[in-house]
Amino acid sequence: MKALRSLPPTFFAAVAWMRLHGYHLLFTATLVSMISLAAWWTVFIYSAVRLEYALRNEILSLKAANAAVQLGSAAAAPRPGPLPGEPAIEVVEADLLPAEPSAIRLGPSWSRWAIRPRPAEREEIRQRFRRRTIMVVGEGTLLAILLITSCGMLYYLIYIEKRAAAEKREFWSRATHEIKTPITGLLAFLETLKRQELRREELLPMVELALRQVERQRHLAENLLTGQRLERGKSSTKEIKLILKPYLADFIRGHGVNFSRGAVLLDADFPEETAVQADPSALHVILDNLLDNAQKYAGEKMKLKISVRPEKEFCEIAFSDNGPGFDPAMAEAVFEAHRRLSGELPGTQHGTGMGLFISRALARNMGGDLRAESAGHGRGATFRLRLKTDEKMT
Repeated sequence: MKALRSLPPTFFAAVAWMRLHGYHLLFTATLVSMISLAAWWTVFIYSAVRLEYALRNEILSLKAANAAVQLGSAAAAPRPGPLPGEPAIEVVEADLLPAEPSAIRLGPSWSRWAIRPRPAEREEIRQRFRRRTIMVVGEGTLLAILLITSCGMLYYLIYIEKRAAAEKREFWSRATHEIKTPITGLLAFLETLKRQELRREELLPMVELALRQVERQRHLAENLLTGQRLERGKSSTKEIKLILKPYLADFIRGHGVNFSRGAVLLDADFPEETAVQADPSALHVILDNLLDNAQKYAGEKMKLKISVRPEKEFCEIAFSDNGPGFDPAMAEAVFEAHRRLSGELPGTQHGTGMGLFISRALARNMGGDLRAESAGHGRGATFRLRLKTDEKMT
């Protein structure tokens, strides 16, 4: 223990870093070793192929030279054509040969004849060398591609890991802030009540503010629990027939305390009997999140229009706000869980980044969908919730 205590702090910092990132270092070292080994083996095999090519040609030349010595001292004249027992060598008339370094004239007795390796044999050696070269280059290239792909995957996995860690830190920071803020407001209200410093006419606004904080806390808790169930795959919905007009009117009326008068407009120009197949609790969570999202980004001057468009198989409920909007290319990114890293989405950092993710998941669990669209920054946003129409509707 004393020996450990005498070690410098940098040693413990290095050990902690290795525990956290050691597998990255090991994976990187393994890939570098594999790349080096692959390069070395490619060069080695290619060198062996070249050496084989040179040796085969050399052996062929030595065979021709040996045959020339034997035939040059023979008593009988050689016959043109392949040598018996040595088909790779042939006898040809020297006068008919073009200038060919590999051809060897026989001795003075048979000077009109020459001996040489057969061209077909030389071509076979060249073709063999060419095939081997293509094989080595092709396999080396494939191996290089695989190793480069592995390096790319390693980089991507490290990037994803860092991003996930950053998103996790931001999520907990935002969740903590979201939980703490309403509690702080409620504590201040209760402390004021305890001191009995409020007159009756001052009490109602304070109660309304406290109700807003309680509703905010309820909304946050519901989102966290629903998100947890969705990630565990344990969230299920039970669809029933819902008449939309009274359901939406009751929902907006129930949230009146959270919005200024006239902030939410329900366009009631759709049939009274319009019904959908939906889980009331799941639909309530979706509407909660869409209203909260509009208020979050549009602020105190929020204007939200809710319109309904019945279709044959689906009914579309559109939520159009006057918020800052977003780049159309981000229409899918806004639904990613925890997608709230600084600078990625417009607006404030209020919220946990789970609301839209949960809403789309619930909509799809009910056989519908949720999509977002915007004409660009500063031009508001529209969220379109599609739900199945009631099968008994005419």
